[in-house]
Amino acid sequence: MQFKSSGKVIVSAPIAKVSAFINDPSQVSSCIPDSQGFKKTGEKSFVVTTNLSLGAVHGSLSMNVEIEKQDQENVKYTITGSGLGSTAKIILKTGLSAKGDKTELSWEAAAEFRGIVSGIGEQIIKNVTNEKVNGIIANMKSKLEAG
Repeated sequence: MQFKSSGKVIVSAPIAKVSAFINDPSQVSSCIPDSQGFKKTGEKSFVVTTNLSLGAVHGSLSMNVEIEKQDQENVKYTITGSGLGSTAKIILKTGLSAKGDKTELSWEAAAEFRGIVSGIGEQIIKNVTNEKVNGIIANMKSKLEAG
């Protein structure tokens, strides 16, 4: 099962600060909802476990995250994981553009699921994935604006 989503948000922080934040594995991992067990595996990679509830199915997913800086304004996250008898791959691309002393953070996510989870129902999985991605972006915005 595959699907895509996108969005954008204005962050009350300069573009240089936002760029540094979205390229830092420890900062990014701290923004993943319901995460636990962060472990840095490389300069731009980490593993984190996140709790997941899809209807009657509850459990945890171990997620490997690779951060790839495309250029000063664009970052790509490749997120692969397994758990609940399933595998997931999410490509999350972010883009930054200066808006005066603020920054517009846009994103596009493409997700693919295989295994037991894909039999649960496309709309449920899409809603939960969108909730997680939107949670990451909202947490980034909150942390950046907090100082």
